[in-house]
Amino acid sequence: MRIAAFVLSFTALVLLCAHRASANGCHVPCTESYSGECASWYGPGMWGNTMSNMEVLYTSTKGVAHQNRPLGQVLEVTNLCNGKKTVVEVTDCGPFPEKHRNEKPIRWDLTEAAAKELGMIDQGVVPIKVKTLYTPRKSRPACAKS
Repeated sequence: MRIAAFVLSFTALVLLCAHRASANGCHVPCTESYSGECASWYGPGMWGNTMSNMEVLYTSTKGVAHQNRPLGQVLEVTNLCNGKKTVVEVTDCGPFPEKHRNEKPIRWDLTEAAAKELGMIDQGVVPIKVKTLYTPRKSRPACAKS
């Protein structure tokens, strides 16, 4: 009887965890144990500001901030939660979000327009895959001082 109760409780716990993981649309959490890349997004509070590439951030700007990637580099970013892809350019330096308990440090910060294409607005942070499509010959890391 105890074994049956344990199995039933364990099964309910597994189903509850599976429901929570799928409720946010992703089965790959961005925790410290995750070895891949994770991205966040930024937008409304930053509109109108000048980015590291000296262009103004508009609501339609599709870009990504990174601390080490060169400005002007073109990347294909895939949201590993839903398979959606977008092409972005490294336009800014960052991100610098606070790290929360058990979360993986975020190294990619997408503009709101790019985040919408990836379907990640509601999640806030998602695991991603990044593929380099183009790197300009004369480039500098986004956070490098000129």
